[in-house]
Amino acid sequence: MPWILQPVEDGAPGSFWPPGRVRRPADVGRLLWYAAGLIALVLLSVLVPGATDAVVPPGLRGLPRGVVAVTNAVASLTALAALLGLAVAAVRRRRYALSTAGLAGLLAAGLAVAAEAAGQAGWITALGPAGEPAVIPVATGIALVVGSDLARSARLTLLALAALATMTGCALALGSLTVAGAVAAVLIGSGAGFGVRVAAGVVPARPAEREVRAVLARAGVAVDALRTLQVAAGRARYAASDARGDLVVTVVDPDRRGVTVARRLWRVLRFRTPAVGRPALSLRGVLERQALVAGLAASAGVRVPEVQALLAAGPALVLVERPLGGMPLLPGAAGRGGAGQGGADQGTAGQVGAGQGGIVQSGIAQGGVGRAEGVLGAAFGALRRLHDAGIAHGALTDRAVVLLPDGAVGLGELQYAQPAAGELQRDLDVVALLVAVAAREGAAPAVAALRCGYAPRPADEARLVGLLQPLALVRPLRRTVSGTSVLEDLRAGLSGPDRDRPAPTQRLERVRLRTLFSVAGGTVAAIVLATQLSEVPLGDALRQARPGWLAVALLGSALTYLGAGLALAAFIPERLPLVRTCLVQLASSFVTLVTPPTVGHVGLNIRYLQRAGVPTASAAATVGVGQVVTVAGTLLLLVVAGWLSGVSPSQPSLLPSGNVLAVILVAAGLLAVALAVPRTRRALRVRVEPLLRRTIPQLLAAVTDPRRLGTALLGVVLQNAGYVVALDASLRAFGTSLDLPALVVVYLVASTVGSAAPTPGGLGAVEAALVGGLTTTGVPLAAALTAVLAFRAATFWLPAPAGWIAFTALQRRNRI
Repeated sequence: MPWILQPVEDGAPGSFWPPGRVRRPADVGRLLWYAAGLIALVLLSVLVPGATDAVVPPGLRGLPRGVVAVTNAVASLTALAALLGLAVAAVRRRRYALSTAGLAGLLAAGLAVAAEAAGQAGWITALGPAGEPAVIPVATGIALVVGSDLARSARLTLLALAALATMTGCALALGSLTVAGAVAAVLIGSGAGFGVRVAAGVVPARPAEREVRAVLARAGVAVDALRTLQVAAGRARYAASDARGDLVVTVVDPDRRGVTVARRLWRVLRFRTPAVGRPALSLRGVLERQALVAGLAASAGVRVPEVQALLAAGPALVLVERPLGGMPLLPGAAGRGGAGQGGADQGTAGQVGAGQGGIVQSGIAQGGVGRAEGVLGAAFGALRRLHDAGIAHGALTDRAVVLLPDGAVGLGELQYAQPAAGELQRDLDVVALLVAVAAREGAAPAVAALRCGYAPRPADEARLVGLLQPLALVRPLRRTVSGTSVLEDLRAGLSGPDRDRPAPTQRLERVRLRTLFSVAGGTVAAIVLATQLSEVPLGDALRQARPGWLAVALLGSALTYLGAGLALAAFIPERLPLVRTCLVQLASSFVTLVTPPTVGHVGLNIRYLQRAGVPTASAAATVGVGQVVTVAGTLLLLVVAGWLSGVSPSQPSLLPSGNVLAVILVAAGLLAVALAVPRTRRALRVRVEPLLRRTIPQLLAAVTDPRRLGTALLGVVLQNAGYVVALDASLRAFGTSLDLPALVVVYLVASTVGSAAPTPGGLGAVEAALVGGLTTTGVPLAAALTAVLAFRAATFWLPAPAGWIAFTALQRRNRI
């Protein structure tokens, strides 16, 4: 929600610094857009010299100079006249526009002068010839227009912008402005205008209260006054009353355009369409849909706020509703104050003037179980009638279900309701109401009320069990049940005799945040790698490679799968063939193409043990023990290799060598920075603590069994030795080498970084860590890059096809 300074009656010209200003989220987005463009232009001119030296088209250069000069003069006079017209309009309509326009003009002029000086000093690309700073008037003029924010003077605004565009073209033709200067002028002027609008705020565009009352009166809705309930950029909600009772008046205007589109597009991109429907992309569309849904629901016999009128007030839209006169069905709703709904108002479109409902609500809170279940069943019955009409509520919370004074149940807050809703949207409504009731009354009454009022079939209940997940809940409900066992109790209550059978969880997300991070990390890694490779004669290096050492790298890669198989087989409670276990490790090389390395490897091993008849808890503990022993063995190898790197015949030392110590210190610094973030520590504790609880008993049993522990350590050594052999062979294939202790340290540090990276197979993170570690220890950049590429090809890319074959073969035999 945008920041609200304080409500204001808009209409008169007002002061030069009026109260009641709001900050439009759309202005914030535009400011970020222009600021990013300006930063990109500066970085491009600094990092890539010549990239911004675009040439003015010859046709523009060839225009008659006299004609261009006259056109420039006319355009300048036109821009000045249009700006003066805007100033007069501001004095007549809104004097605050003069304040914001002046601030924006001063800011743009200052930035343009600084940019011009930086260009003349050679810090960035020159924006124009010395002595002819055309970028300053163009940027200042654009800032004055954008900063004034006079939407009602559209003709003058368009005239001023057209004149400024003509001035820019003439400046390019006359040579007083470069192409980079023209782009910088537009970015500086627009950014300064939107920056002032964000910093100082804008006067709301919604109609004044007296204008809203006049529109209502012409429609036959006579109200004496409007009492503010909620004010936001683009939307205001008022409480009113007429001869029949209370009313709620919602007014939306263009101020909120942009954030509505962005928010709804993000929901469409992140969540699957069957889960969220096709949302309206403007507040006007939301209001129109709300009126339609209210009419359809009322015709289906559902008690909802009655729509009295949907009217236009200039560019704004006015919705008049007669609210449900009741109280929230669940007593806990009033205590929470409608968390997440964002209003300081005590009434909403679903409940205003609820004094009479208090008696009924108190009776529910203190009444018997049968009475409570009857009312709760009525709530599910109302939801059933809404769904039978093809409507999904979309935002069911305990505030949206209203107990009316006559004992009936109504549904309010229809802002997110969807007509012609699909099955999944209706199921999400049922889950939301089920969780809201269970959070207050308990799981058993909630399930009983569901079966009494909604009457779901067994197949419907099975679907609901799969949807009982936090992601399926709106934010207020998700906060309410966080840290409780409400969802587990509901699953148990709905599952009945099959409660031990895990229910398939429906995936509601189209794309997960982890996927976004993976794509972003892979893109950054590709850019970095491509930038580094552009400085290396890759073709010459590949022609000089020694094929024999590349074959040794492949053999080292194959050795790693034997080691991983031994490390897992050592702790499996049942005897499984070692060859099959090693094939599962090879199959994980295919899985890690699309998952982070540790996630895919662990998940596939657990699946393998489950298919072999090992119980789920025991399988998870076995894999967890294997991971703990692998990490412990790797750390032990890191300590030993670090110490050996400091040992020499002439001067033994207890510290690692200088290069290895630098690698370790950098890795330790990155780890310390990560652990300094509280969210990282909490996430680590959440992930590690359950793993330790499951694995510690089995780990203690393994330590007391020398055979199992020896087999596991042998597997860890073979696995790491295979990778070190592959890395050493990759270096030797391109004519370089490194001491074994230092090589072990570089690999182990890079492996640790790759295991923590969210990208598939640690893509990008492993390459960057290996190149950084090798160059730190003295390997030339060209040799380090080509060796790392060969190492990753031998250990990550080339095993993937073989892993796919193993994966499909194991799947066909029902082994995974």
